[in-house]
Amino acid sequence: MGIETVELIDILDNKLSREDRYNISLNLRKWLVLNPDKIIGLDISAGMLEVGKKKITERKLDSKIQMVLGDSENIPYPDNYFDCVTVAFGLRNMTHKNRALKEMHRVTRRGGRLIVLEFSKVWKPLERIYELYSFKLIPRIGKLIAKDEGSYRYLAESIRMHPGQKELAKMCRDAGFENTAIRFGTAARGQ
Repeated sequence: MGIETVELIDILDNKLSREDRYNISLNLRKWLVLNPDKIIGLDISAGMLEVGKKKITERKLDSKIQMVLGDSENIPYPDNYFDCVTVAFGLRNMTHKNRALKEMHRVTRRGGRLIVLEFSKVWKPLERIYELYSFKLIPRIGKLIAKDEGSYRYLAESIRMHPGQKELAKMCRDAGFENTAIRFGTAARGQ
């Protein structure tokens, strides 16, 4: 029996904005069903924290959720503090992933969980189609709809540079997590 469980949930076919990524990571309804005493959101971007604080206030959850400015490579909490640490569509953008994973392990209590929701590499037979979709079609759609081709090109490139599922699972084990499991799925945003 291992100390912690890591679930790597790979998102293969969705292109989400920063706000959508934040909405998913802050999936309040699911967390509140668990009825935790407190939920803490940590982000290095003051702007993203403001988006989160606004949503928390709108939902009247100020007493349950705290937003903290901080760096995932130096999490401002003591060892073994959290029952569960989650990161949604953010690990890919962290400069020092290994350092961040070790920090997440440090603050996760024995028997706790790390859940990583992230884009990843596709099944090898679909790789060429996915490359065309990601690097040709998605940036054009981004340019047409969002007037922002660059962000959508960056998204595709950051996914290409992100470790594959097996490599990421190994990085989690190297950071101290055990019982790593890879799950595949899709994400959708609803009202």
